[in-house]
Amino acid sequence: MGDLVADPVQAALGFAGGKGEQFLLETYRDLVTLSSAQRSYRRMYLDIASGDVPALIHCTTGKDRTGWAAAALLMFAGASEEDVFDDYMLTNESLLPEFEEMFVQFEKLGGDRSLLVPLLGVERKYLEAAVDEALRRYGTIDEYFASGLGLDDDSLQTLRTRMIDNETPGLSNRPVVYCVRPERTRRSMQAAIARPIATPTRSAHQSQNEPDRRTATVACRISVTMP
Repeated sequence: MGDLVADPVQAALGFAGGKGEQFLLETYRDLVTLSSAQRSYRRMYLDIASGDVPALIHCTTGKDRTGWAAAALLMFAGASEEDVFDDYMLTNESLLPEFEEMFVQFEKLGGDRSLLVPLLGVERKYLEAAVDEALRRYGTIDEYFASGLGLDDDSLQTLRTRMIDNETPGLSNRPVVYCVRPERTRRSMQAAIARPIATPTRSAHQSQNEPDRRTATVACRISVTMP
């Protein structure tokens, strides 16, 4: 991503004409179908079910891999699909402004910010692609967790109880999962467009910064944290 941000010509070749949206649609389907994704989500949900909490979920930008992780978990825990989608779409309000300086610099290099918005923000159809793929293959989100991810009955019950339990001392009214949108991603992309095109930097894969606790509770004891 950093390479393309540093080179508007390559960004246009890679993402113009709806290519960016198509890339994200395929990415979201892959989050459901790829065996590597299934193994990773299985391990993560098992850790949330039986490990120490609160857990911290993040990825490069905190919206796609993290977005599906949170959305699937919320639906599994009983949140309505519409509430989950509404929360998912808040990403554009909370995350895109963080990239404004990068958008401005990209435009100064001759780029069109509309090429980057579909990649750095979210669209409803992205999450719909993942949900539809899960339902097409497994019938229900519960069955995605059971058959797609291979969680047994005990693990499923433990995970659901942990997400919605309001009775156990020490757990009630406390988020179980924090979803983070790393500040380091924005900084690394801004660094990329400030460098010569021949030597761009790549975006960071993880944020090592400890997030502060400016959180917005979304549902079922998941919070989104802007570091």
